[in-house]
Amino acid sequence: MRGVLPVFAVIPDCGCDVTLHPTTMKCCFYFAFFVSLSLVLRSNHEESNGGVFNTGDTAVNGEYGIKVGYFGKGYLNILSGATLNSAGWVSLGYMDGGEGIVTVDGNGSLWTLTGSMYVGSNATGTGSLNISNSGKVSTDGTMFIGYHNTGTLDITSGGQLTSNNGYVGYQSGSVSHATVDGAGSLWINKGSLSVAETGNGVLDISNGGKVTTKELYLGSSVGASGTINLTNGGILDVTDGNLVSFVIMIGYAGEGSLNVLSGSTLNTAGLVHLGFGSAGKGTITVDGNGSTWNSTGSIRIGSQIAGATGELNISNGGVVDANGNTVFVGLNSANGTLNITSGGKLISSTGDVGYSPDCGGIALIDGAGSTWTNNGTLYMTQYGGTGVMTVSNGGLVETQRIAAGPGTASMNFNGGTIKALASSADFIAGTYNSLNLQQNGLTMQVDSGFSVGVNQVFSGVGGMNKTGGGTFALNGSQAYTGLTDVKSGKFTGDASFAGSLTVRNGAAFSPGNGAWTANIAGNYTQESGAMLIMDIGSGGSDMLVVGGDVNLNGILSLILHGSADADYYVLIDNRGSDPISGFFSSILWNDSLIALTPMDGTFGGGSFVIGDFTYTLSYAGDASTGSLFGGRDVVLGVSPTVPEPASLSVLALGGLMLLRRRSALK
Repeated sequence: MRGVLPVFAVIPDCGCDVTLHPTTMKCCFYFAFFVSLSLVLRSNHEESNGGVFNTGDTAVNGEYGIKVGYFGKGYLNILSGATLNSAGWVSLGYMDGGEGIVTVDGNGSLWTLTGSMYVGSNATGTGSLNISNSGKVSTDGTMFIGYHNTGTLDITSGGQLTSNNGYVGYQSGSVSHATVDGAGSLWINKGSLSVAETGNGVLDISNGGKVTTKELYLGSSVGASGTINLTNGGILDVTDGNLVSFVIMIGYAGEGSLNVLSGSTLNTAGLVHLGFGSAGKGTITVDGNGSTWNSTGSIRIGSQIAGATGELNISNGGVVDANGNTVFVGLNSANGTLNITSGGKLISSTGDVGYSPDCGGIALIDGAGSTWTNNGTLYMTQYGGTGVMTVSNGGLVETQRIAAGPGTASMNFNGGTIKALASSADFIAGTYNSLNLQQNGLTMQVDSGFSVGVNQVFSGVGGMNKTGGGTFALNGSQAYTGLTDVKSGKFTGDASFAGSLTVRNGAAFSPGNGAWTANIAGNYTQESGAMLIMDIGSGGSDMLVVGGDVNLNGILSLILHGSADADYYVLIDNRGSDPISGFFSSILWNDSLIALTPMDGTFGGGSFVIGDFTYTLSYAGDASTGSLFGGRDVVLGVSPTVPEPASLSVLALGGLMLLRRRSALK
């Protein structure tokens, strides 16, 4: 037979523990009405009923239910495979001073209830629910951990809790803590889970423990503060099983923090809001190798109302993958901050820093290995906000394109890299308040097969590096004073430079997309194996005007467009105080290698014949007159080819014979 807990039985004031077996149900009801008492339910394995206890089925409901720790300290222990089925609601720590402690421990131990459970029910009552060693608690109602006062939930060593909705820190003044720890430990919440509804709450998920819920709120009300910590492989799934959730609010109207640490995993579906209401402050941190946040919806950092703030921190190998969705940093009237540091990684399809007119967004990508991979367009102030992005100290932003809207957009570079993921003639588009190259400057990486153009003007004391085997065209009068260092691939464009320019071994520099005079205020240096590509002819000619030193080596590639239409072409106008140092080791004409015939006075130059013209390359030319001698400029002279002496003799003999014939005819 089954033992039935009487609805109004009163525990005697004995201060003892009472053990109930299925066939020896003797006393129970409000546990610890005034005194300390334990009620222990154990399965009697000699009994065929397996130790099942029922509290009147549907009779215990409404006002009554089960109260553990009414005024005193009460214990309810469900152990060794025992089962308790209860109807109605349950209170742990019901009245002032009441303390209720429930333990469900052991494989097969089960408490099934149809009503809600209030752990820490009264303003001064406290409660604890402990589920361990494969014990299980299941309710069709709501689980309140800290309803009015302190409530504690511990799910450990494979324990499992199933609830319809859940709260950790429900009422103002409540301070509550829930722990889900260890492999197999699980809290299945079928609806909404709120940590700090109006009170304060902390949920720790660790060491393989797992929590699943359909909706998630942290810090739902003004003054509330909620925190979730995932550590050492903890898992939080905010989905309904079909990867579609209704709401994920971190800092809805209060403060919310979600920390994904030390190899833990956060999986979310649907929109994620960090900082929603006017006092909402939402923060997610993903830190450490193996720490991962997988989102199948857009991420809104600073989501809605003026005064709301959101922050996403990704660091030390942590990874956030938006799985083809947009990451907003500042949206509507809220402000957002994105920090990718110390090797953190963010993956998105589209990014937007400072999306809306009344919002502000700040993005920092800092440190070696820190990467924002954006597989579409990365927008700055798309619809009129304020946005600042800083890429520094080895940080990397890789994207198909960057575009600024009508707001106030700024980008700062201090040892960071921008990598092009697609070809684009207007790779950094729009209008910017500033594009500032700080001390360690910017690296533009354009890999083989890609060609990008930038029409913006950069300023600052830093320089710009070109890497990758592709083509980068920079246009405009650049105001930055640092070195332009072409390390690989091709660097071109209609640009002038306030600093120096160096072309490294294996790289190429081609001033202009046609006829162009590139002014270089500083030095021009070309290393061995580097190439300078110059257009000449009636189709347009290029020229370098160098204000500092000129140091030459490597290859000069001359491309004739149309025909040779001048007596000379100034290739390098050296306006520095010193003569040119060095000379080109190889000359290409329309991509074919040619040999120079040395000529005295040209300082390493010489002549070559192409068709009907002789071209003479001199490193001692005069840009103002076209003379090949007596100056310190690189000048290419052009003259009709003069026949060889033997050819002249034949021509003279032919002329003499013609004259003699004419004389004979007279």
